[in-house]
Amino acid sequence: MSNNRFATVIGRLRWWIVGLMLTSIIPASYCALRALETNVNKVADWLPTTTPEMREFAWFCETFEGDEILVVTWDGCTVDDPRLDALAEAVVRPLPGLDGSEQAWFSWARTGRSVLRDLTDEPLSLSREEALRRMANWTVGSDGRTSCAVLKVNEAGRDDRHSAVAAMKLAARRFCNLSEDELRLGGATFDSVAIDDESQRSIRVVLAISLAVGVIGSFVLLRNARFVCLVLLTAGLCEVWSLAVVWLAGSNVDLVLVMMPVLVGILAVSASIHLLNYYTNECLLRGTDGAAARAVRRSWKPATFSCVTTSLGLISLLVSEVAPVRKFGVFSAVGIGLSLIILFLFLPAALECWPGSIRGGRPVVGNDRLQDRRRYPRSWARWFARESVRRYGMILAVTVVATPLLCFGTMRIRTSIKLQDMFNPRSTVIANYRRLEAEIGPLVPVEVVVRFHKASPSTLADRLRLVEQIRLEIDAIDKVGGTISAATFAPPLPTGSGARQTAERRVILWKLERAKPRLMAMHYLATTGDDELWRISARVETFNDLDYGDFLGQLRSVVDPLIAAADRKLGEDVGAIVTGGIPTFYVVQRRLLDDLRAGFGVAFLTIALVLSISLRSVSAGLVTMIPNVLPVLIVFGFLGWSNIVVDLGSMLTISTALGISVDNELHFFNWFRTALRRGYGRRRALLSAYRRCGRSMAQTAVICSLGMLVFAFSPFTPISRFGCLMSALIALAMLGDQLLLPALLVSPLGSFFRGGTRGTGDAESLSPSRLRRTTEEPAAVP
Repeated sequence: MSNNRFATVIGRLRWWIVGLMLTSIIPASYCALRALETNVNKVADWLPTTTPEMREFAWFCETFEGDEILVVTWDGCTVDDPRLDALAEAVVRPLPGLDGSEQAWFSWARTGRSVLRDLTDEPLSLSREEALRRMANWTVGSDGRTSCAVLKVNEAGRDDRHSAVAAMKLAARRFCNLSEDELRLGGATFDSVAIDDESQRSIRVVLAISLAVGVIGSFVLLRNARFVCLVLLTAGLCEVWSLAVVWLAGSNVDLVLVMMPVLVGILAVSASIHLLNYYTNECLLRGTDGAAARAVRRSWKPATFSCVTTSLGLISLLVSEVAPVRKFGVFSAVGIGLSLIILFLFLPAALECWPGSIRGGRPVVGNDRLQDRRRYPRSWARWFARESVRRYGMILAVTVVATPLLCFGTMRIRTSIKLQDMFNPRSTVIANYRRLEAEIGPLVPVEVVVRFHKASPSTLADRLRLVEQIRLEIDAIDKVGGTISAATFAPPLPTGSGARQTAERRVILWKLERAKPRLMAMHYLATTGDDELWRISARVETFNDLDYGDFLGQLRSVVDPLIAAADRKLGEDVGAIVTGGIPTFYVVQRRLLDDLRAGFGVAFLTIALVLSISLRSVSAGLVTMIPNVLPVLIVFGFLGWSNIVVDLGSMLTISTALGISVDNELHFFNWFRTALRRGYGRRRALLSAYRRCGRSMAQTAVICSLGMLVFAFSPFTPISRFGCLMSALIALAMLGDQLLLPALLVSPLGSFFRGGTRGTGDAESLSPSRLRRTTEEPAAVP
């Protein structure tokens, strides 16, 4: 569509467009609120399903009905507390959930009191001391008194964990006279609910602070009430529609996706400020009549390419196998695409409805010099221009020297999705876990499944001895705080060969054979096809500096020799599978690191391709990527050298920041190439570009950086780190655009840019007097 036709359409339909956009806030807000209600986090959904480890974990969950539990205790809870029995009996009965429907949310409940009875009664008849020793760090604390209830959620509970936890609290209040504040909870079920609650609170806190920062920052930087209102309305439209799309697509919000609407809104603010910068220049050059259409004509290419590069940076997150990361990339890219449509429809139409006046200058027709000397703070712009152009050699030398060191730092990055790295150390969740592990025992599960053939020559005694031997060896590993297996519920086998021992052994094996159904019901023994499976469950502390990879290697170094020895001794193929929480967490950590590299590589290549198309030169596109890559290297190189772990939130920043950092560059290049086309040399063209968009670049960087920094107030650590790292990356990208990019353009590398050798400006000396003259460049003409 030509400029005149676009101006005609915007002029005629401006009120309809503005009215339609503002009216759309109502249905969009409804859909956005419904999306926020779907905030659900299932840790299992974060894990990649295509790896062997995840297939083994899925098989384990199907065979033993999973390992998801809810651990409950309270002050004064001991193995002799009758409230344990009351709670265990109540939670397995139908109870009302959050929607009022009554059903059973738990398949079984075991308590220290009930397990103690099982071990001391017939047929085991263990002494109380022996029974408590076997229960240590599982359902009884190391003191032999403190106890807890272990509740196994059923399918309904896994589908609605919030209702399951609410039903448990209701049962504790009704049947045990325990208030919610008295309960201390742990386990995978509670983890998911706690993450949901924290992320829900995070989005409320972040949205409120983001709104305040947006209003204050816009007023301080723009100093134009009309512009501020239009920018905030545009950002608000983009935020609610980006969140509405999640609900309309039938998806749900999670702890990562809650950051998406704020990110889209902040980027909309940035794009709006750049469009207003073009609009202001057009008003000062040719007047307000049709200025909005002319501004769109001048800005649509850099704005569209900026949208494309940012979207590509986010879409590159699809290389990740972590589901929330993939979802964040897709919906953020869709939201940014919608924001571009809203930007080019709503903002020009609104400017046509309320054109106002431009301070600091008067419209001039036929004159190519702007008369708005007061609009541009020439002091800082002149300083950046002078230093980056004069000292380009030093800037490039520092960059060349620092880059290898930063790259080496990025190779030292460690990833983590441990619970302790997700919540504030002072949060209630962390406090509960610390008390639970101090009083009861570790809670992070690792499972070993020993496989025997049903038709194997080994006897039940042989299998039981092997399982117990493996359990004892695992229990001796450092960081393992408790183990349990089918042997825990069996009497010790006599080791002698006399007649008495043989008779006792036969009686015990007869009792064990009869106890098999009970062991299967407890999910420590299972049969599948031709195999008999014996489960050994171990627990590891939540709060430790344990390297999961090293721990798994140590675990297999214990299990594998015992299995190999059993193969030789029993004359059969005995197998063992290591699975559970730690192996799957290790897979995710390893995938996070792989995704960091793959996502960065994909984002770099795709964004470099778009820049090459935009600049019509592959060499120019690659040179332009240098200022975009350097902030990422600085931030993540620092994290590597400082030995700071990278989590889910940190991972998202690389590809996102790489796409965002191109935004200012494209608008800078738009003014830079306009000056080149007018016959200026590269140095004078750089100074002209500084004067045209230097202020808008600084404004967008400040607003975006502060907007991202509001995430730091989130109580959820991944969101907080995302905000801090994004804020740092955007600020460093602005410095790169103001210092490194001009240094590259004025250096011999600048000859790669089309038109870079035309004109006579390259040979000019940059004296203060010449700098003063070159900062008064003609405006870009349509």
